[in-house]
Amino acid sequence: MVLKYATLRTRSAISTSLRMTAIARLTKRPRIVRFVTVVAAAVAWLCLAAPAAGFAQQHAVPHPRDVLGFTPGDDYRLADFAQLKEYFQRLDAASDRVMLQVAGKSTEGRDMLVAVISQPDNLARLDRWKDVARRLAAARGLDDAEARRLAREGKAIVWIDAGLHAAETAHAQHTLLLAHRLATDESDEARRIRENVILVLAPCVNPDGLDHVVEWYRKTVGTPYQDSPMPRWFDKYTSYDNNRDYFMQTQVETQVVSRLLYFEWLPQIVYNHHQGFYPSRIFVPPFPDPFNPNIDAGVLRGIELVGAAMQDRFEREGKDGVLSRYGFSSWYNGSLRTTTYFHNMIGILTETTHDTPTPFYYDPALMPERFGNGWSTRMPSTNYPRPWRGGWLRFRDVLDYMLTGSLAVLDVAARYREEFLYRVYQVGARQIALGETEAPTAYVIPPKQHDPPVVAKFIETLMRGGVEVHRADASFVAEGHSFPAGSYVIRLAQAYRPFVKDLLEPQAYPDMRAYPGGPPIPPYDNAGWTLSYQMGVEAEPVARPFEAPLTLLDRFPRVVGSVSGEATWGYALDPRINNTVIAVGRLLGTGVPVSRLATPLRLNGETWPPGAVIVRQRRGLDAEVKRLAEELGLVARGLSVSPARDQGELRSLRAPRVGLYRTYVAEWVDDWVPGEGWTRWMFDQYGVRYDSIVNRDLRAGNLGARFDVILIPDQDAGDIVGGYREGRRQFELPHQALPPPEYRGGIGAEGVRALRAFVEAGGTLVLVDRACDLATAPEYLGLPVRNAVAGLGVQEFFAPGSIVRIDVDPSHPLAFGMPERAAAYFRKSRAFETTAPGARSAVRYAADRVLMSGWLVGEEHVRGRHAVLDVPVGRGRVILFGFSPYFRGQPHGTFKLLFNAIYRAGDGGAVTGDRRR
Repeated sequence: MVLKYATLRTRSAISTSLRMTAIARLTKRPRIVRFVTVVAAAVAWLCLAAPAAGFAQQHAVPHPRDVLGFTPGDDYRLADFAQLKEYFQRLDAASDRVMLQVAGKSTEGRDMLVAVISQPDNLARLDRWKDVARRLAAARGLDDAEARRLAREGKAIVWIDAGLHAAETAHAQHTLLLAHRLATDESDEARRIRENVILVLAPCVNPDGLDHVVEWYRKTVGTPYQDSPMPRWFDKYTSYDNNRDYFMQTQVETQVVSRLLYFEWLPQIVYNHHQGFYPSRIFVPPFPDPFNPNIDAGVLRGIELVGAAMQDRFEREGKDGVLSRYGFSSWYNGSLRTTTYFHNMIGILTETTHDTPTPFYYDPALMPERFGNGWSTRMPSTNYPRPWRGGWLRFRDVLDYMLTGSLAVLDVAARYREEFLYRVYQVGARQIALGETEAPTAYVIPPKQHDPPVVAKFIETLMRGGVEVHRADASFVAEGHSFPAGSYVIRLAQAYRPFVKDLLEPQAYPDMRAYPGGPPIPPYDNAGWTLSYQMGVEAEPVARPFEAPLTLLDRFPRVVGSVSGEATWGYALDPRINNTVIAVGRLLGTGVPVSRLATPLRLNGETWPPGAVIVRQRRGLDAEVKRLAEELGLVARGLSVSPARDQGELRSLRAPRVGLYRTYVAEWVDDWVPGEGWTRWMFDQYGVRYDSIVNRDLRAGNLGARFDVILIPDQDAGDIVGGYREGRRQFELPHQALPPPEYRGGIGAEGVRALRAFVEAGGTLVLVDRACDLATAPEYLGLPVRNAVAGLGVQEFFAPGSIVRIDVDPSHPLAFGMPERAAAYFRKSRAFETTAPGARSAVRYAADRVLMSGWLVGEEHVRGRHAVLDVPVGRGRVILFGFSPYFRGQPHGTFKLLFNAIYRAGDGGAVTGDRRR
């Protein structure tokens, strides 16, 4: 090979030298001939030496085994993040085809890496290729001729990421082999890819999780607990939900990736590697229905083109078990892959079976005969033409499938480079045109709403997703409605129109059945998610274009609070603002007495709902309140007299001692939603102090000595009580073991008894969604409360993730600061009936038109039912949330319900000495 390479280069060098000398002799001037002859010789030497040096350099590129001490794919071996990072650093140093960048930091402070791989001359002109991609993606200001010219000039940009779900161990390991191959391979395919494609390779977008998973595997490998589930989330807060955060962007890793995708690189193809999907070998696109109507049809056709190329390559390489059009639809907006569709990018997902370095024999006789939807796993079909029959799988087999998938995507991008670049412009231009002619043409978000800082957070969320947002410089009129200066205006005539529409308009999930009149087919993930509803933000659609003095926002908006009035007695803080709970925590933490007014506050012509936070004047308080208002966007009003004198009773607040239950039954088994992780995230964001408690803490009893409130987030009650046990595994895959004994079992009967004793002695037990079954089931606490939808078949009642309308009693302490009507996230949730003496309902499901966004079969079963119940038990209480008030960090409109539940346990009684008796 070396000889062949050198021979070709020699012929080229000699030819170049002879041509230059011949041209010089035509001048018939000896001095010029001598000069050009010398130059020609130098050129010939460079033609020989430079490629030889380049070849030697690529030949000297380290193989991953040179750094790791093993080859990725070896049995029982995993590279941790430090090893992965070291390899990419050495690859960057050794090859001029690889450029390593640090794009940001993870939650725990590890580097977020991106390796850019292409020809050296392409890497030298990255700014140009980014500019071409940006102009084509924006589409605005281009005509068709200019777009085609840019498409001919530009390079296809392909994003490939790995390691998002760190418990799926292979994809991060495969990036080491992929990068080495593209840096060293001299095949026609590799050269074609490097010439036409800029690969943006994110080798691990969850580096914290990678280290946690590798640490657990190394700890258990060779023991009876090998391949057992970890007793913690691989990600600090979100676990598998880190792939459900891509429109909300609550996590720093999500923010880094979204910035790279929608602001820096603007790739035409995004390939998101995952692992599943037993008993196939791999799932590849295209995807099944339903197809979200907000996604441009050009994106769908691009997915099908790339998917067909992938299937063809797997077939040519003789790789069986390739499944398509199963399960993973294109409806949901929120995963790394699906969110790209709403940004006019071609998103690719694969799910490759076998997520462990441990070899395993999949006994053909024990493999399931059918997939979950009834398709045969053994008979060839259109979507599964070469079934996998079982047998041994090793880690290297998995990496080989992933390499095939990655190379298939890169090759089709190289071959159709110009078409993919032009397609992005074509789709963006079409969306801009629709935004100018099809209603709505804009959304207007007035700045003065129930919770202005949440409005600002809503706008920030859209802007992080690349949405163009304007602010009105003066008042204006649109369709006969007057809007004030400071209103936010989102015009739909922008390339990312699909993203705007999908987050601001209600979803109407199609009524999909297994057969006419049959059971509903569950959606992949959720059916509805309208963000304005979840956050309690009024976003008014405007059908026709209008004129207004607007300024494009170039930074996230920030609400500066207000402090007014004479504060000789103290201050009142508006309970409608979520950030008020941060202020309460800080004030209590510095010893400032804080109380709440249980009745509406009437002050200087305005009326606040019940729950105003009252702070008595003391030295330094004026400066502290001003600082809190400016930082948190609070509204504070000075008080010259105590409001208890004529407006109602003040109840003192103290910082409650919170115990937050952390389960060992982690990851996917909990219906994708790590409730405890999301609760911790919300508490950390809002400064609510808590201690994590595990099974042994509850079984030990005497809980009142440590806690005022115990919160058990959404989780199956059987898993809370029983935990991991015989017959209960994580993914129900044959190779999985139970974890070590200290992580098995749950709170047990002892824990249930301890919880009852805690409540009867005066404690507050807060249960969320499925955890409410601890209270209602006769074998546990057995309260006189019934879940009205329990036991109903799916044809009677079916409620995948959707948004429902709730009616709120703002006078109840659990609902302080809430509007009378709001939206809640309902995901296979609960609706209560009760005969419990003294039970009070703080929230009910609406009496009509329950569904706001998504899909709900049999809504008559929840109409008017209790959604949030406050049930006295002994000297304490049990608070039941039928739905999740914190679901994936999205429903800011219901956050304060949970805050109120926590501080209900911190009620210190009536404030004496301030009220006239």
